[in-house]
Amino acid sequence: MKAHPRETAQTRCLALARNFLEDPAQAQACLREALAQAGEGDLPALARATRRLARLRAPEGGRMTALVQELDRALPLTAPDTLPAQGWTGAAEAFLQNLLPESRRLFLRRYFWGEGIGPLAVAFRQNEVGIHDQLDHLRQQLVGRLQAAGALPPDGAALFAALDDLPARWVAETAGLAPRRGRKVLPAVLGAAAGVALVAAIVVANPPAEPTPQGLAGEPGVIQDGVYYVYAGSGFGLPGQEREAVGLFRYTPGQGAEELVSCADHPIVTGANYGWDVNSHGLYYIDRETGQLFRQDLESGAESLLYTIPDEDFYLPEDQLDEGDLWDYYVHGETPEVLIPAAIRFQEVTEDQVVLTYRHTDGASNDTLVLDSRTGEELSRTPDPDPREGWTTRLGDRVIEKVVMPHTEGFTYPGWEEDAETNAYHWTDLRENGVSLLPPGTMEGQAEGAQDFRGGLLIGYCPRETLDEQGNYVRYATGYLLLTPEGGTYDLPAGAEEDLRTYHAAAGAWVYFTQRAWEEGDTGGRRMTHPLWARNLHTGEEVQVAPDVPGDQVVTDGAWVYCSDGTTTDCYSLTTDPQGRPTGLTLVEEGL
Repeated sequence: MKAHPRETAQTRCLALARNFLEDPAQAQACLREALAQAGEGDLPALARATRRLARLRAPEGGRMTALVQELDRALPLTAPDTLPAQGWTGAAEAFLQNLLPESRRLFLRRYFWGEGIGPLAVAFRQNEVGIHDQLDHLRQQLVGRLQAAGALPPDGAALFAALDDLPARWVAETAGLAPRRGRKVLPAVLGAAAGVALVAAIVVANPPAEPTPQGLAGEPGVIQDGVYYVYAGSGFGLPGQEREAVGLFRYTPGQGAEELVSCADHPIVTGANYGWDVNSHGLYYIDRETGQLFRQDLESGAESLLYTIPDEDFYLPEDQLDEGDLWDYYVHGETPEVLIPAAIRFQEVTEDQVVLTYRHTDGASNDTLVLDSRTGEELSRTPDPDPREGWTTRLGDRVIEKVVMPHTEGFTYPGWEEDAETNAYHWTDLRENGVSLLPPGTMEGQAEGAQDFRGGLLIGYCPRETLDEQGNYVRYATGYLLLTPEGGTYDLPAGAEEDLRTYHAAAGAWVYFTQRAWEEGDTGGRRMTHPLWARNLHTGEEVQVAPDVPGDQVVTDGAWVYCSDGTTTDCYSLTTDPQGRPTGLTLVEEGL
């Protein structure tokens, strides 16, 4: 017999209280008081009341403290000109509104429901390292949007508390496990994609009277041979607009854009170098619903199937959990032992090879799979190290090892017990041919990643096992290493606290970055600007390319520059002086 809906809501909210309070008796008392406050309300009302009470009663140093610190570490060290609470809570809600549903569920199950990394790995059928990486990326996205809106909260605690008032539809959306969908049968080869002027209107959860046009924006794209390839529909929409994945587009300066792959045909995992990539002759993409890798020829438009996850690894029993497993999961927080479908993601695409990570059904072990980029022939398959000990990244002919290192005996920080439970109580070294690449006394920064960086691998580093003045663990980058496929290794500064820089792309002898600045307004107050700079990798010379660029995404190959605010994208040509220094931007087309 199925449980009564109210009983299901109570069970879920009891798990929420346990996540914050940890003590079963206190969790039961919290739920009883929440029931008294919410009356016979539905799940959203009861969950919000439970969360508010549990948050206020949570012990110092427990899971809630760790969650607050995760948000706090993502915020800049200084937050000038913060808005009143209604300002930044509104901006945060707009950010959540425009996330893709799967990303929103992951973020809120962590920071609204307080779930551990282990249960999230089971629910989203990934390993714990992947969950850590996605949450880190989402936190950085959120803070970037708040900065762009001039709406930074004073600290992580304020941002965490604002989630007490999460809209009811999202409470319901994130309350349970996401449903699975079966594999679709697709033809092996399709003709060339029909060209379109720009992206079609998106479909939102509550459709407006007039469809809202969606531009060529979302995640940063890839420039290949002067042409811009971009996944449209994964980014930040306008107020009241929920972006929907549309597909992969190709934009040629002066000639417009055309759709190459529709997400209606191939639901593609977002993230260039994760779910799709491109070289001079082919566009590559992974269909997440079928576990298949496709290549589209850039000249003919013909689509070919390069690789398919074996059925026995992709088709798993629909029901692996019995009632006891679910009870232990929701009430006691115990992670059930359950298989997850195998998955593939890109490590690297070169002219001749496609390098994939093949995640096995245990959700932890991986293989590095190398395929011929034209035929899909399997060239090699190498088991990766245990992720608890480290993992490798390909960069051209270079193999970069990330090695997990234990903390010295006695070193602790707030929330270290939670990290120990999820195997995150460690630091990582970066090595090539067994030799560390990091400066002495440093470790890889755990608050920054190399996602979406073009022209190499960007790794943030920070002092090893160090606490700041507030006693928090320093994980934000104090410097960066840029590794290039040609074998170069360059040390880059992080910038001062008041003007932290964001590195976007490396091209030729230059690496391009934006550096936060403030401009005094005519009527008082200040406006945040984002000047674009270039730094010579060999001499260290820095030149300003533009006094301000729109948005926070910059993609360049040294000849073309694409700047995006997550809603639309502007195309520029890059001008240089006779010595090859970048000197300015010339607008080619705006509002793509």
